[in-house]
Amino acid sequence: MDRLAQIKQDLLKVLSRPFEEITLQQLALHSATLIAAVLAALITYRVFQWMDNVLQRRGRPSRAKLFQLLRIPASFSAFLFGLLILGLLMGWETLAPTVLNYIRFLLWISIAWGVIRSLEYIIVVRLLYERHGVRMPRLFHDLILWAFYLIAFLFLLKTYFPDADLTVLLTTSALLSVILGLALQDTLANLFAGLALHFEGSLHLGQWIGVGEWEGEIAGITWRAIKMRTFEGDYVIIPNSLISKGELTNYSQPTTMHVQRLPIGVSYECPPDHLKRVCLEVLDKVEGVLRSPVRTVMLQQYADFSVNYEMRFWIRDYSQYRRIRDEVYSLLWYHFKREGIVIPFPIRTLDIPGRAGRRREVEQKEELDELRRVDFLAGLENETLRMIQQHIRPLIFGSGEVIIEQDKPSDKFYVIRSGEVEVSARDALGKERRIITLGAGAYFGEHSVFAGEPANATITALIETRVLGLDQSIFEKVLHSNPNAADRISKTISERAAGRTQVLEQGDEVVAAKPPASREEVQAYANWFLRKMRRLFNL
Repeated sequence: MDRLAQIKQDLLKVLSRPFEEITLQQLALHSATLIAAVLAALITYRVFQWMDNVLQRRGRPSRAKLFQLLRIPASFSAFLFGLLILGLLMGWETLAPTVLNYIRFLLWISIAWGVIRSLEYIIVVRLLYERHGVRMPRLFHDLILWAFYLIAFLFLLKTYFPDADLTVLLTTSALLSVILGLALQDTLANLFAGLALHFEGSLHLGQWIGVGEWEGEIAGITWRAIKMRTFEGDYVIIPNSLISKGELTNYSQPTTMHVQRLPIGVSYECPPDHLKRVCLEVLDKVEGVLRSPVRTVMLQQYADFSVNYEMRFWIRDYSQYRRIRDEVYSLLWYHFKREGIVIPFPIRTLDIPGRAGRRREVEQKEELDELRRVDFLAGLENETLRMIQQHIRPLIFGSGEVIIEQDKPSDKFYVIRSGEVEVSARDALGKERRIITLGAGAYFGEHSVFAGEPANATITALIETRVLGLDQSIFEKVLHSNPNAADRISKTISERAAGRTQVLEQGDEVVAAKPPASREEVQAYANWFLRKMRRLFNL
């Protein structure tokens, strides 16, 4: 109370100073000093804000962080420094020494604030995060920061007010702590739970956890709660006390590897070994599925309508598990469709006489028309085409599925009914290059089926693609019953290969992979292709 009375007395001395004692020149100087102090604070704030925006636009957010931290301390320091100059000019050192002392105290508090924030930037941002990749937990960070603030405040308080009784301050603080402790029990429970979680070291930024019905990535750990970013992109704030009392699943510990279990059910007609082979083939094609630990497909139950299995495989990035699960289930559907594996469900069959037969007649006519559109099959007799049609397998491939892989053997020929496929090949440097896109009516696989050579390109479905599949064995029957067909097929395929302009995508430029072939080159390729066909099919 004595100190407050002294400040009041000093202020009254300043305010009661006779106006006649102040010259017009002094009044102008004092007014200009006060205005300069305010302007200095505003200009300092705007300059730091401008520097922050400039560095953000230049893609240097860590450098901008320093100006964010120092913006307010620097502005306060500029204003208080101007106020200190004003007090010295107005003679407050003799008229109001206590007021001037408080201004000096607040100025050094503001400077200490800026120094501590600068040390925070150097140690936390530059040294720990940028150089060593270590993120200090927010709770630990705040405790250290406030400890430095308290030390600076007490040191400056004792420096500028040496007769200040800290015992009274601590006694008052203790009484206030009891009152606040009773009023803020839940908040303190969150604080101590957060301290326990921090020193336990079980949770860190970037880890994936599950709490109750929520799953997400830890985006922040504060003294009050954990902030979690869910798969939907929302933030969920969970109080520390609830985490310490309930169950928490950490998907990132002890390692980031996590097992996935996917249930599937198939018909009783599907042999278990066949089903397991198809499922493992699917897992081989999905990015993000680890090859070790070993993947398993285990029979679980003979249910009413299906035989139930469980696929077990491991992933390393839990944030990708929804994408991986989607890809596995999608590829299973396409593989099951091609392999004739039925996914059963309770049904009631309504049989309308004659309807299925009429639908099959329409499908057979469409298949025959599609075979006639294949150039090297167009000249075959109808009986031969119908014989080929009997061995057709309608297949469906999902987007992104590789139908034929370069440098690997293939014994199937495909005609596209709908959809699109991309033809790509590796260049001399081993880089994958797109050659061409094929749509409905086009065909592929002839190089391997008729010449017996490994595939010279990779064929990938760009969208859901339906094809007619033919095995190599059916063409052996066709060629043995029509010996002259070999010459026509080799000539047609050679002309098609030579006439197709192959292009490679190279950045934004499209360049020709090779010049058009001459007639001699086409004939040489046809002769080579015919020899390969005769040797392969024993003609």
